Amino acid sequence: MQLTKAPSRRRPAFLVALANAVLIAFCGGHRAAAQDQKAAIRQIEPGISFQTADGKTSVGTITHLWIYLPSGATGKVPCVVIAPAGSPLVWGMDLAEGDRTEHLPYARAGFAVVAYSIDGGVRAGSTAAQYAEATQAFRKARAGLVDSAATLDYVRAFLPQIDPRRVFAVGHSSAATLALLTAEIDPRIKACV
Repeated sequence: MQLTKAPSRRRPAFLVALANAVLIAFCGGHRAAAQDQKAAIRQIEPGISFQTADGKTSVGTITHLWIYLPSGATGKVPCVVIAPAGSPLVWGMDLAEGDRTEHLPYARAGFAVVAYSIDGGVRAGSTAAQYAEATQAFRKARAGLVDSAATLDYVRAFLPQIDPRRVFAVGHSSAATLALLTAEIDPRIKACV
């Protein structure tokens, strides 16, 4: 594995203020959904709690989130954000049970893990029209960048136990491509694996 540090960026104060205002406006619609999700928290294995949530993207779609948190952690914890691997990079991916094998090692090591779906997922047996629709959704989602941004928005708004200075994009195969793209354009990502 290779660690790549995201480039340092300086933003004019008015852009930071504008981004904060947009985030506050955006988060207002998510508070009720986030509070409802708390009932769904369960222990997925000793020392790791798990819950699902949905994040609204800037293009009006929903990215599904799987959130793993170390139980009993004191202080703020580092976090990895990760998309599912295996896409041919012309359509997206939904989260699947098999993805857990990639999520759990990070959670066992004390990281919060927020896995997210990528717009334009297809299922086995989809028709040609469904594949074409998925390709358009993936393109509209900028190859998953809007999904990663919605994930990071959710982390900042609803997971106060996560240290915003230690959020890392990770992935392999097609998810590595998205992790690298996210680290390149989003200053909230501090490093990429």
